[in-house]
Amino acid sequence: VSDQAVADDFFKISLSPSYENSDLQFSAQSAVESILTPECRERMEGLKPLVLEIAAEYGVPGDALLGQIAIESGGNPYAISVADAKGVLQIMPWLAEKFEMDPTDTEASVRLGAMILSDEHARFGDWGLAFWSWHIGDGEIYWALQTYARLEYGINLPDIGIVPADESEESLAYANDLVSYVASQYKNFVGQFNITP
Repeated sequence: VSDQAVADDFFKISLSPSYENSDLQFSAQSAVESILTPECRERMEGLKPLVLEIAAEYGVPGDALLGQIAIESGGNPYAISVADAKGVLQIMPWLAEKFEMDPTDTEASVRLGAMILSDEHARFGDWGLAFWSWHIGDGEIYWALQTYARLEYGINLPDIGIVPADESEESLAYANDLVSYVASQYKNFVGQFNITP
């Protein structure tokens, strides 16, 4: 059985977590131990101290980050997807270039993943949504929440598509402030209605 097949199976059975107070609450560790091949388990066990340390630095649930790594690569730092994503967290080439990092460098990959997940949690106020945004992108999460708010509650959340007027620092800062404001409306909606994926 390939590492990818094992990771796919893990993805199918482990993402039915229980939620409490809109935070992701599941033990990825027990799911990982029950289905990964011995080679994958050994890699994941070797990664555990590093992942838990970095997760703690960024305030990310360590067991969930371990589970994310199991899903993405089975702990293989040399895993490459059909989309050319690489490393333990399957970093896309454009993201690796943006952050000037080598996606096969396990520590750099975990650190970048933890930073992004922490940012996504700050944006959405929910670990489940933060981890789902890793898979489908935060734009899709915004769209899903916008649609859900409109259909279920008759609430029209604003469009997140804010473009700066020009490349000046002032325009970029203003656009960033607007994005932050709109994102806070989404976060408030998630909190008010206890939204989880």
